[in-house]
Amino acid sequence: MKSEELRKQTDTLANAAHARVSFLVQELSQAEPLLARDAQRKLVSASTIKIQILLTVLQQIQSGRFSLQTAVPISSAAILPDSTAFDRPVREATVAELLFWMIAISDNTATNLLIRLAGMDAVNAYCREVLHLTDTVLEREMLDWRAVQQGRNNYTTPRDMLCTFRLLTQQRILTPQLCNYALSLLARQQDKTVAFRYIWEPLQTAHKTGGLDVELDHDTGLLFWKNRTFFFGFFTTDGTSNRENQQLIGRLFRLLVDYLKEEEK
Repeated sequence: MKSEELRKQTDTLANAAHARVSFLVQELSQAEPLLARDAQRKLVSASTIKIQILLTVLQQIQSGRFSLQTAVPISSAAILPDSTAFDRPVREATVAELLFWMIAISDNTATNLLIRLAGMDAVNAYCREVLHLTDTVLEREMLDWRAVQQGRNNYTTPRDMLCTFRLLTQQRILTPQLCNYALSLLARQQDKTVAFRYIWEPLQTAHKTGGLDVELDHDTGLLFWKNRTFFFGFFTTDGTSNRENQQLIGRLFRLLVDYLKEEEK
């Protein structure tokens, strides 16, 4: 399969979808994307913004504000009904544990505790001043539906996610040790129902999924292929079914992997 055929097939899938689809795939050593569709579209980020929250927390660890071993108190009021990591009596957790649960299983209780620890303004300042993102903003905590009704939400773009992962892999933010730590957490992502739902091969990746209700599903991160590193971001909004969204993203990512496998022949 040539790159032109890959683009044709991905566009055909996206055009036939019930959801609005944006995607961006780019080898980080290259100046131009392999695939791009509405890459600058600002969209509700769902849990993908947890990547920027992770990096903000690590920046504050680097500055000495707290450490990975710092214990964070957990009140019963702080535990959200969807939590699986904290559906048991827990009075505190270390920052390291909260970071793991936030990324690996996307636990919203852990995420909100980290937002309060780091500060929402600090996350936005980090996005703006360190990552130089133009459309990524954190306006509410996880599952704060009152904020949504008031017009506050969390946003990003495929292009901003590319910028974030490029800076992380180039180790132009944080120390090399903390960059590697962030990537190690993202590599432990446990949700394989989105981009990886049709992947049986062992792949080296670092990524984060996100979804809301029935209309929105995302998956974005890095694919380490031989000696090459690819950024990928697949985003669906305004859909009619989470399952359909996830199937679509899975098919798009499967096309990408098949293309890379054929390139080797």
